[in-house]
Amino acid sequence: MTPAHTVRIGPYTARLWRGHDERWKWHTHEAGKRVLRSAADFATAKKRAAECLKALRDGRTALLEADAATISEFLAWRDARTKSPLMAEVVKAYLANQRERGVEDLRIKESDLNKWAAAHPGKIGSVKPGDVAAYLGALTSGPRRKNNVRAHIVAMFRWAKMAEMLPDATTAPERTHPAQLPASTVAVYTPAEFRGLLKAATPDWHLGLAIAGLAGLRTEEIAGLRWEDLLIERGLILVRPEICKTKRRRFAPICPALMSWIKAAKPAEADMVIPRDGFDVLAKRL
Repeated sequence: MTPAHTVRIGPYTARLWRGHDERWKWHTHEAGKRVLRSAADFATAKKRAAECLKALRDGRTALLEADAATISEFLAWRDARTKSPLMAEVVKAYLANQRERGVEDLRIKESDLNKWAAAHPGKIGSVKPGDVAAYLGALTSGPRRKNNVRAHIVAMFRWAKMAEMLPDATTAPERTHPAQLPASTVAVYTPAEFRGLLKAATPDWHLGLAIAGLAGLRTEEIAGLRWEDLLIERGLILVRPEICKTKRRRFAPICPALMSWIKAAKPAEADMVIPRDGFDVLAKRL
């Protein structure tokens, strides 16, 4: 008959038996799984089995003795993983909130967040920092663009936390590092290069490029310019608050070279200065 012995620590027990290989064996539980352990002699097996039972007992004791704050934090973490909404639902609600607040031109943010949701269709509470880092790392764009995408994801997760879709803690995207930007100087077109750029573009884009190069307006500002914003009599371009990054109205001077481009141009569709398909389409053409 195979020798056997029972080790008991509090309410926990382990049965030791001698196997056909002459080693003493017992079962324990680690990370929720039943694990077989063994030792060459009975004394060592008994000692190690007792240590396993003490660890099991102490772990349960630690849980029972946890303070209210620790238990609350655990419950919030559990609820975030099990009860939080799906990513697509969060994106939809967040963008609706942005529109209600009067945030304009959400095209890029909406595109970035929908792509993120498609890549992570699960619940927002299940996202880990590694998921965000891997997603950003797989993007083929440059570091500045990756940081812009990260900023959109971070902003949405912060809003979700305020909306009680996530625990009141640092979110997963916030625990990722922005991409390192290369140390470089801003490139400036030479007159010859700028003429070559204008020559390569189709006529409907000439005025938009001329305004960018000769008046210094930002891409999104030019995309929102209406023909009526070109104050030819005053020699100024009106940059309305709704298209200006600072949300404050300003004026840009029209130099003689730019004035000649304005007089030679015609309004685009809906009396806009450039076509509505945007500079991203132009970049693909050039």
